[in-house]
Amino acid sequence: MRLAHLGSFAFVATLTLAAACTSDAPPSPTSEPTSSATVLPTPSPTPSSTLTTYVPPETLDVLATVWLIDLADDGIITLAEDAEDYPSSATFNLAGFPVLEYWRGGRTQQLFDVDGAPLGAVIARRVCQQLDDDTVRIGGRNYEGIGCGLVSPDQWWMLYSVDSGPLAVTDAYEVPLWDQWLIDLRTDKRTLLHPGMRHCGGCDGRFGPVWSPTGRYVYFAELIQDGSVFLTDTTTLETHLLGSGASATDMKYQPVWAPTSNRLLHPAEDGSSLLEDLETNRTLKLPDIPWPAWFDASGRYIYAPAYEGERLPSSTRETSVFDAATGQLVATREGVPSSGRVYGSGGDPIAATANGFVAALEGVVDCGGTIIYPAGASEGFCIKGGFGAAISPDGSRVALAVRGERVPTHFVPSDSDGMLQLHDIVIVNISTGLTRTVATQAVSGGWPPQIEWDASSTQILVRWPAWFGV
Repeated sequence: MRLAHLGSFAFVATLTLAAACTSDAPPSPTSEPTSSATVLPTPSPTPSSTLTTYVPPETLDVLATVWLIDLADDGIITLAEDAEDYPSSATFNLAGFPVLEYWRGGRTQQLFDVDGAPLGAVIARRVCQQLDDDTVRIGGRNYEGIGCGLVSPDQWWMLYSVDSGPLAVTDAYEVPLWDQWLIDLRTDKRTLLHPGMRHCGGCDGRFGPVWSPTGRYVYFAELIQDGSVFLTDTTTLETHLLGSGASATDMKYQPVWAPTSNRLLHPAEDGSSLLEDLETNRTLKLPDIPWPAWFDASGRYIYAPAYEGERLPSSTRETSVFDAATGQLVATREGVPSSGRVYGSGGDPIAATANGFVAALEGVVDCGGTIIYPAGASEGFCIKGGFGAAISPDGSRVALAVRGERVPTHFVPSDSDGMLQLHDIVIVNISTGLTRTVATQAVSGGWPPQIEWDASSTQILVRWPAWFGV
């Protein structure tokens, strides 16, 4: 059976009440009247010697699918239903238009308008174009003797690497080395930041360089276990050690920039967090904030989950929320972000509002799904079976995928078989707890379907099946 054009029968709009986790959950809406009926006695079945034959469920042919759902009328438009390729991302651009990106043909981007009409496909052009082995073009200017690297947000600088030969660790084992360089794109001046950076030669779970939002600072790391992480100030061209050893270069320990400033959050040697304001040269040690920790999208809050039993009993999972300006504890909520958040595959479970923050957290045994906390509420309500929560930009609603039954599937683009799970896409009103199912039969595996909001909080993109890797 080909699972195609699900949008044609997925226009479901039902109102239910989210199951309450506590007695202080938002008030229940008035229940609709129910009809009564006379129950007639059921006749006893007639004994039979006929055996019932088990008929296995039919395998679903699953295509790489992206839906655009307009929440004004719950209308579903299928933007992609691909039997050959899988979109690596589905996002809204700055103009509010859906953009699907594929790796085929050099990062092809398929654009749509807000009504889902195709606007055509383009090849995503990188800021730096490699013209030949040792010539790049950036901003209409050619630079000789280098390869493309990571260009700063203001396009004044580019971080690039130069191979410097292998390092023999033992007689039978060697690792590649590179030198880390910086070029001023305005003057073509080149500066060696650090020689002899070590590379594992092909390991997973490492992180690359990241510029600060202003383009003044950049951090970069060795790609090896227990390596070093460095930070460069482009104003002074000074580089200093940010951290080393104890798995500093593992993806779980990647530093985090504040969304709009030159503040950097990174792990301390004792497992807590450090907040550096690089503009004022002020470092704030945050002993009560265990790593990992993140900024919310506004930069007003820092949140840190307790996944393990080092700080709390193993049966307790909670997330602490701190004021990013002072490091002071604001509140603690039961539950944690999706574990995928550690590897960059989950959205922020905390969102700032005019009245504080709202939260959507997982990992509470009594819930078995996602607990949603309205602003100012210390107790939340549970959406059983709901995962992959995405909070709307205005902080009023949460979109998530509610798990259904597991079914045998054949994923056509990769010609692979497996047991995947059906999901309903549900919108939750945070203040009232009312839920609305806007789509059904989104198929995915261990990761729930990926959901993303537009900036106006009126549309969502749903990409399924969802897989992530490092």
